[in-house]
Amino acid sequence: LKMLKDKLEQSSNIIPLSRNVLLTIFYNILHAIDKLHKLGIGHGDLKPENILINPKTYAIQIIDFGISCMSDCKVSGTLLYDSPEILDAIIHGSKKLFSVEELQKSDMFSLGLIFYKLANGELPSGQSILKGQEYSGIPKLLDYYKINLNSNRLFSMYNENSSPFDEKINTFIESILIKRPDVSQLLDNIKRLIEEYNKLVEEKARRIQMKTSPTLLSPDFMTSPIRID
Repeated sequence: LKMLKDKLEQSSNIIPLSRNVLLTIFYNILHAIDKLHKLGIGHGDLKPENILINPKTYAIQIIDFGISCMSDCKVSGTLLYDSPEILDAIIHGSKKLFSVEELQKSDMFSLGLIFYKLANGELPSGQSILKGQEYSGIPKLLDYYKINLNSNRLFSMYNENSSPFDEKINTFIESILIKRPDVSQLLDNIKRLIEEYNKLVEEKARRIQMKTSPTLLSPDFMTSPIRID
């Protein structure tokens, strides 16, 4: 198994993963987080380094439960992937204990950033405000989140050669960062995306077989159908 961080760093392209691989990894991560949250656990430090991935099957394993909890959670995590509420508590020196439900909501924000990086090959541009674990950058990052999350201007996926389907992936990622729905709802959403992707693959294959124009989508957009359990 390899760290998701290693997977991201293998490619310097703006689109580091094909759509079928991207959606498969999204689904598998959500499936793993769903099991974790249903056990009543908040992870508290979700980031690429804490997600192991099988490079052949894309099976997922979550690691590093050092600050995970089931009640009265002391928060810290990794600043680049922390939610705004945790960053706010850190910068103000708050000793507030978060409930497991609050920590799980925070997990979802971290997950949204991970998905954003998987889709774009980099974190949102505002993250450059925060270099490493420099606490001095937290207020500016919080301002960036406040302005851009409220106006839906944080996100930019597949800047070149994007398609309507890419925009749906982008909207899916936005929904995680802005609304932070339950994992079960996101699993339903990702299944619908996968179903739509598979229909596009089938349509492309049919058009090729009929020797008609495959579609307006780029040839490398669709490679093979996605099979999930």
